Amino acid sequence: IARWNQLGDGAFIYPGQRLRLRGGGGSTPLGRDGATSAGDRPPPAAWLWPTDGAVVLGFGQSPKTASGLLIAGREGQPVRAAADGEVVYSGSGLTGYGQLVIIRHSSSWLSAYGHNQELMVREGQQVSAGQSIASMGEGAGREAVLHFEIRRDGTPVDPLRYLPLRRR
Repeated sequence: IARWNQLGDGAFIYPGQRLRLRGGGGSTPLGRDGATSAGDRPPPAAWLWPTDGAVVLGFGQSPKTASGLLIAGREGQPVRAAADGEVVYSGSGLTGYGQLVIIRHSSSWLSAYGHNQELMVREGQQVSAGQSIASMGEGAGREAVLHFEIRRDGTPVDPLRYLPLRRR
């Protein structure tokens, strides 16, 4: 997909970006788990919750969460990597996300962590699941929230399908 869309290594895919899902000669065959035969991998075995707090807006419930979840918390609380991976973005250059961290977990899977107060990782750094990568900051409504996304091949998926169930 990265080659078909001239994305280099595919590390930077932006919200709203249109991507070709087929090469010039037809579709790519899929494996048993839905992975392409071109080396795509299934999602990381065990995703972790990126922070403590209640989900205040679920995936697709509003324009704010068209691509992820909003998780409530308190300013400065830890934001953790949801799975092992490499930091491919750490900064504030993407509109609407504030201070943002993006982690690549495989050739197909990314996670994104927006509205941070302080970033604790840099691009190119390897991180482990559960490692602190940022501290929570304020969202657009001036409340402390984390915007959390999981993307497969650049397309947002509902994180609740991959995160462990929480006890109430």
